[in-house]
Amino acid sequence: MHQEEKKTPDKEVALIVIHGMGNMDKKKFEKSCKTLEERLEKKIGKELWSKVFFDGIYYHDILQENQDMVFCRTKKHIHCSWIRKFLLSHFSDAAATEHKKVPDTSPYYCIQDRIREMMDKAFVAAGEKEIPVILLAQSLGAQIMSNYIWDASAPEKVCAGIWAPCVKKEDRSAEEDQNGKDRNGKVALCSCSSQNLFRRMFTLRRLYTTGCNIPIFVGGHSEIKAIEPPTSDFKWLNFYNRYDVLGWPLEPVSKSYKKLVKDVPLKDWSFIGEVLLPGILLLIGAFLWALKKVFGKLLPTDMMSESSIRISSLLERAYCHTRYWHESKVINELTEFVKDLDYQQRADPNCSAPPVPTNKSFR
Repeated sequence: MHQEEKKTPDKEVALIVIHGMGNMDKKKFEKSCKTLEERLEKKIGKELWSKVFFDGIYYHDILQENQDMVFCRTKKHIHCSWIRKFLLSHFSDAAATEHKKVPDTSPYYCIQDRIREMMDKAFVAAGEKEIPVILLAQSLGAQIMSNYIWDASAPEKVCAGIWAPCVKKEDRSAEEDQNGKDRNGKVALCSCSSQNLFRRMFTLRRLYTTGCNIPIFVGGHSEIKAIEPPTSDFKWLNFYNRYDVLGWPLEPVSKSYKKLVKDVPLKDWSFIGEVLLPGILLLIGAFLWALKKVFGKLLPTDMMSESSIRISSLLERAYCHTRYWHESKVINELTEFVKDLDYQQRADPNCSAPPVPTNKSFR
């Protein structure tokens, strides 16, 4: 007689993370997620952590192949190749996600589709129920998630991304059948099903951004608006470090952001930022200058400048922009909110999903 397989309990909370800009290898991202997961599980406890759906949205493969192709075409014609490749891999991410948004082959569209896939995965893990969602977005990931939430909350106002076709009546017959399914048998983006409302972040309770660079994208606009809160008890906490040149506070950006976001400054690396880093770079510069004087013909200027830039960049990144998911404030905030959600659900099992906004219909 075969023993019945134990059914995996449905998840009660979804914690989804997304990476930032740069040449992010998938294995490296998975390792980073695993490290974060282990720290959270240790703080939260195995029993409670087993109720959490945890996964990461990886999107850099959509961009990197094209960036590598551009670099290969140009590298024979340029100097300072390392720093150029660094800039291409990082800042091209930001530019590519905002440029030519409309085609369904654009990075903007494809990345939003990755987010939609992750939301579907979480929905299935929850037993096809709407559960509270927590998002942790690093760097460029904050802008990407902000765009997704903005578009999903008001598709009638957007003309790009996965939600844009939902407002075109001529497309509905092709996209959605009588059962709310698309041509591939999946829940259509135009439907008002529980799954689609979940995709649209209507159960999003917390958005945590780290090293957020949204001001870079909105800084040129005279009117700057934040997203509308997806739920009545939604909160947005933005963690930043004043020495992180890519991480910005959001409260001062506009009245809209001040009303919605709470900035959380992390401890200043004052000694490192003001004394140690400049001192190290000064010594490196003096050392390279001396080498140039003695072995000038053997050491090309490009090589020395590249070495200095590499070291400077590595030091800066090591201590600022890539440290956020190791910070105790970030870990503690995630831990406490998951525990708080569990307490609320045990006290009232019907409180897991907050009321859906009244503007849920596309029609």
